[in-house]
Amino acid sequence: LISGGEFMVLVADSTNFKLKYPTTDFFGQYTDTLSNKGEKIRLASLFPVDTFLSITYNDNFPWPVLADGSGWSIVPVETNPTTNQKLGEDWRVSADTCGSPGMDDGTPPVFPEIIITECLTHTDPPEYDAVEIYNASSSSVDIGGWFLSDDRNNPQGFIIPLGTTINAGEYIVYNELELNPDTNGFTFNRTGDHAILFSADADSILTGYATGYEFGAQFNGVSFGRWITSEGDDHFVAQPATSLGIVNDSPKVGPVVITHINYNAVSGTPPAPTHEEYVVLQNISDSVVNLYYEHWDATILDTTWIVKGIDFVFDAGLSLQPKEYVILTDTTMSYFRSANVIPSFVKVYQYGGKLSNKSDNIRVMAPERRDTLSTGVIYTPYVLIDQVEYTDTVPWPINSDGTGNRLDRTVDNHYGNDPANWGESNGGSFNFLPLSLGELKNAIYVSVFPNPAHGLLNFVGEQVLESVQLFSVDGRLVKSSKDELEEIQIEINSLKPGVYFYQLETNGKSVKGKVIIQ
Repeated sequence: LISGGEFMVLVADSTNFKLKYPTTDFFGQYTDTLSNKGEKIRLASLFPVDTFLSITYNDNFPWPVLADGSGWSIVPVETNPTTNQKLGEDWRVSADTCGSPGMDDGTPPVFPEIIITECLTHTDPPEYDAVEIYNASSSSVDIGGWFLSDDRNNPQGFIIPLGTTINAGEYIVYNELELNPDTNGFTFNRTGDHAILFSADADSILTGYATGYEFGAQFNGVSFGRWITSEGDDHFVAQPATSLGIVNDSPKVGPVVITHINYNAVSGTPPAPTHEEYVVLQNISDSVVNLYYEHWDATILDTTWIVKGIDFVFDAGLSLQPKEYVILTDTTMSYFRSANVIPSFVKVYQYGGKLSNKSDNIRVMAPERRDTLSTGVIYTPYVLIDQVEYTDTVPWPINSDGTGNRLDRTVDNHYGNDPANWGESNGGSFNFLPLSLGELKNAIYVSVFPNPAHGLLNFVGEQVLESVQLFSVDGRLVKSSKDELEEIQIEINSLKPGVYFYQLETNGKSVKGKVIIQ
C-alpha cells in the first residue's frame, strides 16, 4: 500500500544501496538489472492483468544522456505528473548526482540555452569536419571548460578553452583540426555518430547539462542542421548548403521524396479501386536519379536504394526520370495495376513488409561510399534521403485511418517529416499520375486536396498557378480564380455533392483533373 504523496523504492542491490543511501528506506529488491541501453518498465496488476504505468526509456537523445553512466538519475519534468511520461522530453536529469530516491527531487539548476545547431560530419581533404554551437539565450555565456564529444559515455573528447565566451545570438564553430589536435580529441565518423555538448566547471567537473544529436551517414560535404517542426519537435537533418556560423536554411529535400501513403487500406471488389496499402515516391528533381551505388570508386548496379519501414529493396540498375513516380504496394504488382488502372509505363513494385495502422516510420535510403570494417568486411553505409513518421492521431490527418483516404504530401519540395505538410484525399485515386509516357518527361504536377473535398478545395503547384477553373459534369463553369499564386483555395460550400472537373494554367501549360465534392 502506498499512501498519497509517498514513494516506493525498489533496488537491484540492497547492500550497496544501504551504503550509498543510509537514511533511505526501500520496499524490496528485484532480481534483474536495468539495461544501460534502454528497456520497458511496466507497473501492472496480475489478477486481473492491467497496466497502470508503462515507460520505455533509452540512453539517447531526447532522453537525458547524463543518466547513462555519468552519475545522474532521470526524473519527470512535471512534479507529480498526471499523465504517462512516455517521451524523452518528459524527463530530465536529477538536480544532483546520484538522484533522490524516496523523496521529491530538488530544484534543478538553470542552464543557459547553449545548443549545437550544425555539424559537418563527412569531408574529404582539403575540407574539414566541423561543429557549430549557438547561444540562444539573451546574454553572453562563458562556456570555457565545457566539453564537446562524439561519445556520451566519454564526455571529455574536446575541452573548450577556459575564458571562451559566446555572445547572445552568436555562434562558435570548431573544425576537425581544433577538435582533434595531434589525435588527442575526436573526429566524426562519416557513417554515423553523435555530437554532444556537456557543461562543466573550471575543474572539468560535469555540472548536469548535455545537449546534442545522434546522426546517421551523410554524403561528402553535406552538413546536418537543427530544424524545428510545426509541432515544436527538434530534428537534425541534411542541409541544402553548409551554413556554419550563420542561420540554417530550410532542410534539404529530395531528389526523391515520399508523396502519398495509404497505410490503412480499405478493401473492395475489382474493377473498383480496392485501396490496397501503398507508398508513392517521386523524383522531384530535373535530373535522372540512379537508384543504385554510384561513386568515384565504383558503380554497383545491384547495391541499390532501400525503403525502411516497408522492407523494400529496389531492383538492380533502376533509374527515375525527372518528375517520375514509382508506386510501392503490399499486394502483387499485376493485381494492383489491374484494380487501380495504373498506366503500364508507371513503375509498380511489391514490398515484403506491412505498414502499421497506428504509426510508422518510412525512410528512403541511398548507399554511400563503402567502408572497410576492422574485420576486413566491406560495409555500405546508407544516407537518409526522405522520411515520414506518421501517426493516426492529430495533428496528422485522421481520415486516412481506415476511411478510404490516404496521406498526400502538400508541397513536394518542402520538408516531409512534418504533419503540417500533409493532407489527405481518396486513397483509390491516381489522377496525379501523368497520362502518357510523353507527358512523363515534361509533366507539370499540382497537388489538389482534399479529395473528396468539403468546405475548401486547395490547389498547390510547383510553379505559380495562373488560373483555376472548376466545372460541373455538364460543362458549366461553377468556380474560378485568377490569383497568380503557388497556392490557391476555392470555397465550395455552395456546390452540390458530386463529381467536378478542374482545369488550371501553370507555367504556360494546362492541367486537368477530377475531384469529388461531398
